[in-house]
Amino acid sequence: MSNEFFTHPFYSHLLDCFQKYLSNHSAEQKGQNFEITILLGLSGGLDSVVLLDLLHHFKALQTKDRPQKEAISFPLIKQITALYVHHGLSQNADDWADHSRRLCAELDVKFIVEKVTVNPKNSGIEAAARDARYAAFKKHLGNNTLLLTAQHLDDQAETFLLALKRGSGIRGLSSMAPCQQLDTGQWQLRPLLNITRRELENYALDRKLTWIEDESNEDTRFDRNFLRLKILPQLDERWPGFNQSVAMSAQLCHQEAKLLDELLSPILYSVSSLADKTLLISPLKEWSFEKRQAIIKKWCEQYTLQPISREQLRRIWDEVVLSREDSTALVELGLAKDKLTRLEIRRYKDKLYLVEAFHLLTEQALSHWEEDELVLSKDHPNIILPWQQEPISFNEIVCFIRLNSESCPNASLSLIKYLNVLETKVLRVKFNLANTTKIKLPNKIHRQTLKQLWHYYGVPPWQRRLVPMIFENDRLLCALGVFVADLS
Repeated sequence: MSNEFFTHPFYSHLLDCFQKYLSNHSAEQKGQNFEITILLGLSGGLDSVVLLDLLHHFKALQTKDRPQKEAISFPLIKQITALYVHHGLSQNADDWADHSRRLCAELDVKFIVEKVTVNPKNSGIEAAARDARYAAFKKHLGNNTLLLTAQHLDDQAETFLLALKRGSGIRGLSSMAPCQQLDTGQWQLRPLLNITRRELENYALDRKLTWIEDESNEDTRFDRNFLRLKILPQLDERWPGFNQSVAMSAQLCHQEAKLLDELLSPILYSVSSLADKTLLISPLKEWSFEKRQAIIKKWCEQYTLQPISREQLRRIWDEVVLSREDSTALVELGLAKDKLTRLEIRRYKDKLYLVEAFHLLTEQALSHWEEDELVLSKDHPNIILPWQQEPISFNEIVCFIRLNSESCPNASLSLIKYLNVLETKVLRVKFNLANTTKIKLPNKIHRQTLKQLWHYYGVPPWQRRLVPMIFENDRLLCALGVFVADLS
């Protein structure tokens, strides 16, 4: 295959995918031949073997034979790496890996085997295998590396029908995108998404390619196999071209979802804050049910790993938004995108807050701290707390008190004198003071309760017990990051 490669129908699909990728990059990048590395998901099956063959010829010929007018239509492929993910689910997996290795050796393509553990406990074996597979891919994605996978048009039809079974909206019915950005920042391309399996098989036979057949693909206990073997053939027989029509519907859903996202983004920006992960409540109450649901969902999904369900949206509105301004109601959202922390929605005053769940950081957990560990001085300058990314620093406390106290318009001479010797003090850190604790602020005549101060400074209830209260002996100096007590 030489120059005729550029006239092959599959070439246009590959080129189109690269152009979609480039459309998401800057004008500077579009105008130059920047280099990329391809990471190909290679199972040894028909679709990925065809894609391996296409990429091999594409790389070999792109600088040698492609027309000059297309010289900057797509990036230069520096290297192709094929990654075989060994799920350990079939007794033939080692043979499939060996077959893939031989194919890559014949084409002088770098080959890697990545063994994974599939845990189907929470999500089922198909979803668990997919999660393990993508985790393996992400381990090998570096800068300027594109992940290419070989899903085809028949796969797209199956994905659409599975989403339909789940009752998905237009985002779910969009199914698989030909070009999408992963949560790692790298991009995934699916160049075969508009090509049927039959067309792939004809190409493979014409090119005398060899591939393996996964025996699990015949097991109709799996939903995708059931659709492929039992349902879709009957639909295609009754309505020829059914899969193409389904793929077209998926593409239309993708376009509608993208348009909706573009329309909602400026609205969300005007009523939310990325800094403290909050969303204003009052505008939501003025909008239609559909608009506020879409905004809340989009806001949450900036941070969550999984999409927000209709039931979660209902609970957010009924149990949190419509609760009292100082309510302790919450709705759990599940894992954050980092897969390490769990998120929940809470309310305080006129805002929804998306916060990390602190269920383990109860008053009892805080009480387990040894008193000696909560001492700060020049000789013991830091305390590390499990719920804070940065330690509490003695210098940070001194600077906070000095900045806030000296900014008072009528700071007394005794206060200034105290500040000058503050760095010689031994400070203690306490938590969870009683709300009835009376505290006098600088330049205030009367004492106020701690509850009044929390409310005045806008500290949400769930954060209050985690605010470090800094003492010298029995004298409260400050609530770190919130207010300074009268030190005069």
